[in-house]
Amino acid sequence: MKIAVTGGSGFVGRMVCRRLEKRGYEPIILSRRTAHGNTLWQQRQVDYRCPERLTSALGDCSALIHLVGILHEDKKQSFTWVHRRLVERLIAAAAAAGVGDYLHMSALGADQYGPSRYLISKAAGEAAAFAACRENGMRMMAFRPSLIFGEEDDFCNRFTALLRYLPGLPLVCPQARFQPVAVEDVADAFIYGLESSEDQTVLELGGGETLSLLQLVRRICAHNAWRRLFVPLPDWASASLGRMMGLVPGAPFTYDNYLSMRKPNTTDKWPWPGMGIEPKSIGDWL
Repeated sequence: MKIAVTGGSGFVGRMVCRRLEKRGYEPIILSRRTAHGNTLWQQRQVDYRCPERLTSALGDCSALIHLVGILHEDKKQSFTWVHRRLVERLIAAAAAAGVGDYLHMSALGADQYGPSRYLISKAAGEAAAFAACRENGMRMMAFRPSLIFGEEDDFCNRFTALLRYLPGLPLVCPQARFQPVAVEDVADAFIYGLESSEDQTVLELGGGETLSLLQLVRRICAHNAWRRLFVPLPDWASASLGRMMGLVPGAPFTYDNYLSMRKPNTTDKWPWPGMGIEPKSIGDWL
């Protein structure tokens, strides 16, 4: 059974493809550009703005797993395009190709009245996906993970790279709260969704520990036996830094990120037992 995966060459996508292959499925990576240094699975180059090419690429697939998302806007990509319009185009193409199941990567904290454009756009995309799937008779599940950690993640590895050489670090939004979830557990949740009969379902995925950003970076240092000085920035300084850094192309932190971090990235829902998954704690990994 062939399963189409958008974002299959990314951090989460690679793990999802590994899990799919382990379960006997054939992952088909849809990408604007082929290769990406990843030749483990079949890749199909698509033009996301061309419905005919999308439909053709999905023609022999039984399900579509959509993982593409962005944390920062730029001149080429907006939250609205990536998180909502692209979703609508993909589902229309999938329906035309006869794909029956759609699994959607959302985000914990997605809210149409959320504090940031990112969270608002994620909610809009999720809602649009559910509406489109209902209209086209497709089964859909959405997954809302907190901060995802793992061997190849961007978040923990970026801090590790910085702290390896720096004696200290000013820290934006030090009290921002996360419930880190392992990439393996997120991938297994998607496998559960693929093999489930649940429809029109949202699952919030949080790990076993809730940590502030300050606690998280201290945990990284303790894991590496480093002693580092952190300077927690007050709220006004974090906001100002986000505004300034947002003017720099490729900035790792923007004002919209600051707004997102003001909302706790946590959940009191615990769907793991129903999926047969025992989630890892970041404390077991670090």
